[in-house]
Amino acid sequence: MLIRNKRMKLSLMTVAAAVLLTAVFSPQQALAKNGKPSYEVKLNLAPSKVADSSHNLVSAVRSQFDTGSSSKSYRVQYMDTASRTLDAQGWSDRIRKRSDQSTHQLQFKKRYPIANGNIDAALTTAANDGLDSSASGFEFQVDWTFSKQTLSVQYEKELTVSGSSGSGLKLPNLSASRSLSVSNAPSKLANWTSSGWGKTQLNNAVIYGPIDFKRYKGTFEELELDIEVWTILNASKTGTEDIVEASFKSDSLSEATSVRTELIDLLRSKGWLVESDVLKTSLIMDRYAP
Repeated sequence: MLIRNKRMKLSLMTVAAAVLLTAVFSPQQALAKNGKPSYEVKLNLAPSKVADSSHNLVSAVRSQFDTGSSSKSYRVQYMDTASRTLDAQGWSDRIRKRSDQSTHQLQFKKRYPIANGNIDAALTTAANDGLDSSASGFEFQVDWTFSKQTLSVQYEKELTVSGSSGSGLKLPNLSASRSLSVSNAPSKLANWTSSGWGKTQLNNAVIYGPIDFKRYKGTFEELELDIEVWTILNASKTGTEDIVEASFKSDSLSEATSVRTELIDLLRSKGWLVESDVLKTSLIMDRYAP
């Protein structure tokens, strides 16, 4: 009887230990599947103070960040259905061309909001959607603007587009853009809500754009700083306006945090900072809707 009681106690202790170990290790195992993000800080600058009428950075800004006077020219267009079904699911499809390159960049991106700085929670949500560390071809990035953080899970391809390759800013027409998007869409998007859902949306997509922008490259606190001047339709669609964005990237959250604070302080002291978020992609989708 004594031996039986000891065996029962040992069995209960084993079960309790197993439950405890599961409680301890399951969260770590779940986190281990999450993608590992880099960080990009993005801050908007006041166009009237930092750009001239030709959409170039003024000399004071160029001097401050050592950008030089030259910039690279880009043209970009977004693809979505007329009712923006991709956007409604947090996805975007972008085709971009740089004037001095022969290839086009195709980018698919899925966005997840980050609440109260809880990056791990957003990564876990993405992992539960199948966008985890094993998702082939995807990169994870925390976009950190003035007011919020967003997790971007992006998939990019460099492509040679027949009839639009070579130098210059030529983008493919609607038919070619649809074909490009459908044939290169990652399976996660292609089968997002159901089998073939994504390809159906892309086959019915329209073009939002094109939009031109210039990119200057400078430095801040020994990190590469990009400053972009985007020229987009104004709200009344009677002319254009500029959106200016300064950004830097880091693999370290602590570095991104400290340098972001320093950059905000500098931009604020110069009177260049826009202390709110400019939702660039949303503005483009609104203003270039067919």
